[in-house]
Amino acid sequence: MALTRDRTESTVRVPEARASGLGRPIVLVLALLGLLLAFGWTFLRDPSLSAATRDPAWYTWRANLMMHDEPGLIAGDWGPFHMFGGGYRIAVPLFGSILVRVAGVDLYTFSTLMMVGVPILTALALGVFVTRERRDPLLFLVTMLATAAMFMTTPYVGYLDNLTVLFVLSAILAFYVPGRTSWGARAAMFLLGMVATYVHPTTCVIFGASLLGAFALHAATSRFRIGRALERDGPSLMAIGFGMILGLGTWLLSPWGVKGSLADAALPPPYPKEAFMKRLTSWVLSIEPQITVPLILLAIGWTIYRARRDRAPADTAGTLSAMWLLPLVGMLGFLLGAAYPYYRFMNATTGLMALLGIGTWVAVRWLLGREGPMRVVAWVGVAALLGSLAFVWVRGREASNWADPDSQWIDQPTRTALAAAREIVEREPDAPVIFVLDYLDIYQAYGWSKTFTNVSRAGLPGDAVKRSMSYFGSVDDFLAGRPTVRTDDTYNKMSRGFFREVQALRTEHPAPPIVFLVRQFNEGTPNEALLDAGREDLIPLGPDVAVVTGPGLATPSAEAIAAAQAAEREVARFYAEHPGPLDNLGHTARVLLALSLLLVVPGLLAARFFGIEGTWEKIALVPPISIGLIVLSGFVVVAVARSPFGVAHGWASLGLATAVAGGLAIGRGRIHALLGAVGDFFNRMFSVFHRPDYATLMSVQFLAMAADGLVRGSIAKSIAFGGQQGFDVTTVPSADYLLKVVLALYVPYTFLSPFIGVFIDRFERRRVLSVTNVVTAAVVGAVALGALLPLGGGTSEGRVGITAALIAGMLVMQACVRVVLAVKSAAMPDVLAGRDLLQGNGLSQAGGALFQVLGAGLAFGLGAALPSWLVVVGGAGVLVVAAVVTSRIRRMEATPHEATLGQEIRRIVRDIAAGLREVAARPAGALGLASFQMIRYQFWGFTLFVFALYAKNLVEGGDADTLALGLVGGLGFVGGALGMVLAQRWKDTVPPLRLLLGSMALLGAGTMLFGLSVSLPGFAGLLFTGFFAFFVAKISADTIMQQAMPDDFRGRAFALFDIAYNLGFIVPALILSFLWTENDPGRVRAVLEVSGVAFLALTGLVAWWASRIREHFASRDDLAEAALADE
Repeated sequence: MALTRDRTESTVRVPEARASGLGRPIVLVLALLGLLLAFGWTFLRDPSLSAATRDPAWYTWRANLMMHDEPGLIAGDWGPFHMFGGGYRIAVPLFGSILVRVAGVDLYTFSTLMMVGVPILTALALGVFVTRERRDPLLFLVTMLATAAMFMTTPYVGYLDNLTVLFVLSAILAFYVPGRTSWGARAAMFLLGMVATYVHPTTCVIFGASLLGAFALHAATSRFRIGRALERDGPSLMAIGFGMILGLGTWLLSPWGVKGSLADAALPPPYPKEAFMKRLTSWVLSIEPQITVPLILLAIGWTIYRARRDRAPADTAGTLSAMWLLPLVGMLGFLLGAAYPYYRFMNATTGLMALLGIGTWVAVRWLLGREGPMRVVAWVGVAALLGSLAFVWVRGREASNWADPDSQWIDQPTRTALAAAREIVEREPDAPVIFVLDYLDIYQAYGWSKTFTNVSRAGLPGDAVKRSMSYFGSVDDFLAGRPTVRTDDTYNKMSRGFFREVQALRTEHPAPPIVFLVRQFNEGTPNEALLDAGREDLIPLGPDVAVVTGPGLATPSAEAIAAAQAAEREVARFYAEHPGPLDNLGHTARVLLALSLLLVVPGLLAARFFGIEGTWEKIALVPPISIGLIVLSGFVVVAVARSPFGVAHGWASLGLATAVAGGLAIGRGRIHALLGAVGDFFNRMFSVFHRPDYATLMSVQFLAMAADGLVRGSIAKSIAFGGQQGFDVTTVPSADYLLKVVLALYVPYTFLSPFIGVFIDRFERRRVLSVTNVVTAAVVGAVALGALLPLGGGTSEGRVGITAALIAGMLVMQACVRVVLAVKSAAMPDVLAGRDLLQGNGLSQAGGALFQVLGAGLAFGLGAALPSWLVVVGGAGVLVVAAVVTSRIRRMEATPHEATLGQEIRRIVRDIAAGLREVAARPAGALGLASFQMIRYQFWGFTLFVFALYAKNLVEGGDADTLALGLVGGLGFVGGALGMVLAQRWKDTVPPLRLLLGSMALLGAGTMLFGLSVSLPGFAGLLFTGFFAFFVAKISADTIMQQAMPDDFRGRAFALFDIAYNLGFIVPALILSFLWTENDPGRVRAVLEVSGVAFLALTGLVAWWASRIREHFASRDDLAEAALADE
């Protein structure tokens, strides 16, 4: 599989197209200037305007805080209900701080620059993406226009994090096609993947799921020849995935000294379903669907048509863009009665923009191909098409109030009022600051209390933000020391929440607080009437702001009041006589020069390293590379300095990014050669997927494992968290109940396993796979409709019938998976050459675990919005697909099995005994089985069980949140992946027995070492080491068993592995049911330490046993060539 060679074929280059006038660089420059004027003219004409909509206020105060206080504070928990937190979504405020410090941009202006610049940079990136395989500058330009039109519509205006992450993800797509062969492009995707996780991680997850959907589509359309799909998508998916995993992993390390919660990455408002529907309708209508939807459908249809006509893989841009429409399915949650922000799925993709560009281009090109009298009509049609995109832009500009002075996130009257407040606060550096806010007695109180607080913080000195809070309610209730109570539940919830925060603030900062009443935060409420009435306890600082005084509250001095009033008048005068576009040219020149340095220099230096060639590519892709390098450099600078982000920090970020870019440029040859060597290794590792039967067998396994994750994940969620949408670790039932469920699940199957092995060996394995998947699909579908649907949002604890049905469903699903895995293990030597056994086992183990984890993750992700029964039905559908794919496997056994059902039933008991005797007669096989049993006890029983049972206590104690626990599990999977890679590297030089013993020793030592720390970092190390060791040990034990057993007995041998699998749950569950004590870290530590010592002792015994039977082991990863003579 060609994964590593760099090439510069035309298929991956954006055209210079000099034969066409449109292909000249000046055309792109003029188009770029036109878009800059279209988006930016309003702000050039009046530089005092701030960006439209409310969202930029949040990024502004976070940047303000970064520049004047500990930057890590922005990653912490802010406000009631975590509504102002964002974790390490720091890219936008960090880049805003760099713009302020390096370019001298005003604090209120950086969001305007980004709202103007990000859509244009995204348009350029998508232009490269869509023309990688269709060399037409017209397509590039039309896509730019389509992107600009869509970015002016309501879903995209103002949401800076969403806009920025879409820009970064679009830049990733621009490198996707060359990433198949170019290490420079892969490095760019890795870099940008990391950056994206610091912008908006939830959108990253959606993007990753869409790309995996595209991979699944390519695998299906290639008739499940996974090798072809891997060759097409594997390198780019791995580069993007590793970058995002690394970025998300750093969230757990608190790199800026403050713990950031991934749960804060997305906080839906507590609005009723009707509110979400109303917003969704307005968003859909704002994109002018009567114009855009037909063109998008045309693009999808054209992509399919060209693939069929050309008998070639479908256009990558069309395929990926269509798959990136999958998030839009989230808009349909209202059909299931779910209530969440359906509309927010619209701005989670730029697939709409790319497809709109492609569809418009297809129509334009068809019209331009008309001849004769129709040519005039065709040109009219072209003008109409391009005019329709302009119409979308104009209507979007009107709907979003882009140029409306009253629609700024902070208008001039509010700025002048906050300037007066700032003057007071600066003279009282230790006093807490409180803003009294109010709104109407309706559910929108949530959104407006959030907006008013964000805006008020943006106007404070940066070092005062942490000692500021809002009181939401009336002035009189505030002075009385109580929350305001009205009729709306959301209003009252906000009032109580902010009141508690004010109390906490006054406890932490005991000095008398400075309390402000600002008109713009109280319009239409009794508080505004008080401000106009001029009550004695209100000291006016201007027409729109006053200080609230009273017992226990600060009263500013006469000097401070005079200074505040003077500041208010000065700022008001400035905005009344604001500078024009040609005023203050020196400052403008500085800003332009600094922007050139920030957007051009690092990326241009590293352009060749990342494979960026040609004028059009450089114009489009140098800025995202520059931004990516600068954001990551700034991230490192803050992590090292941990002090207010000053001018020196800004220039240090630029300097570090430039130095890194220069280093990449100088070391390009050596770095690419090193990466090429790594790529050659992966080429060899994945080469077995080009064997059709192996690839199809793996497809069946991966589909079954994904279905298992979906089905058992959903059922387990219902048992642990109830059948409602979403989940909360703190609601997990008792450990005693969960351990009983485990015993009820695994004890019955233990007695069934031996019989399954006989069926595997005595019936056609392909038929066994097909029937098993179909029967299981029927059973779990019945459980979904018969048990989960009636369960609704309740818990199964105490409901014996439903619990029994759910356990039965999990038991059948588990049986299906174990049958598939046993058949796979038995058939592996028949679909692979002997020397590839360890390699094939490793990929099977890793791929199966990956798809099982993805299935479970999808189950929990979908479970946040959909009922569990529906997810289980989806899993049943995946099983049916697996049954269909099974028919494509040509060979799964060395010789066919011919016998009647009656004959086979009579032979079952006899054959079980024969299988046991055969394993016992082969010492190497017996050692492999015994070793696997021990590994199961230690890792799955006394490591994962302990982590799962204690996870609830970590969350309740404040040491972790649900998403952090998920990342710890993900870190374990990384350890398993590393085990796969190293096992592949060692397989030709290290015998499987030595790998087995070494990994067992590592597992025991790791349990003892990391078990000392009963904490999130301790469990992270434990799971990483455990998954690594288990993975290497498991594939080594599989290989030993496969080498030791003849083909006719492998099914029964691996059915014994199945028994070991079950006992690995049963025995530890029994032991823990007697030993476990809720929320007792000392008991947890004792369990881990004792089990680790015992396991090391058992490892020593296995090593002694192996030394006694050394002659029975194969010397390498191979089978007897005679067994493969008919291959």
